[in-house]
Amino acid sequence: MNYQMLLVIIAFIIGAITSIPLGALGAYMIDRMARNGFWAGFSVGLFVAFVDAFYCGVSLVGISLISGLPIVRILVQGLGLIFLLYLGGRHLLVPHKTSHFMKNMSEGTEVGKNHTFTLHLKNFIVVLIYALVNPNFLAFWANMANLLHTSILKTSGMHGYILFSSSVGIGSAVSQYISLRVIDKMHQFFPLSKTVIRWVSIFIFLATIVYFGSFFVKEIANLI
Repeated sequence: MNYQMLLVIIAFIIGAITSIPLGALGAYMIDRMARNGFWAGFSVGLFVAFVDAFYCGVSLVGISLISGLPIVRILVQGLGLIFLLYLGGRHLLVPHKTSHFMKNMSEGTEVGKNHTFTLHLKNFIVVLIYALVNPNFLAFWANMANLLHTSILKTSGMHGYILFSSSVGIGSAVSQYISLRVIDKMHQFFPLSKTVIRWVSIFIFLATIVYFGSFFVKEIANLI
């Protein structure tokens, strides 16, 4: 096995394992699939894969995404928390309603196309805000980058970084796809699983928000 193939395999495994849909973002992705169909939910997974690859890449080259200024970090996290709370109240806590999304798509109407674009744009914004609010996201990839720089990427240059981060993104996308397919099949064969997964998603979402909120309060306390 050559060096580049080893990089691809390791990066793919890391991306697949770290992107299993848990937490607030996973709950949102499952909710999108339940409301608007598989591909609407998977678009969230694709954006997650892109963000994973991007964070991995910039961490490897040593670029920080968020200013180290505490006030900037607090503002970003505060606004993000408000958005996530709104998101949870609007989508996860409100009972499922049948959407006209699939009907519009099947008819190929202009309304359907506009709905699709709006939905995907919204999904991208949700993923981006979640990544900015999550206190562990950048820290994880920064620590991972330090580990990689002292091991398999010790002698790699920019080409190796791009190959590795791209493979992380592919692994993440594959993991999201398989997870959603499994959940979709569960919904088809076990209708009760929709209710169970919905309540589990709500619990995970609320637990994640509490954790993010406690981190946000700690940041404010340190600033004061």
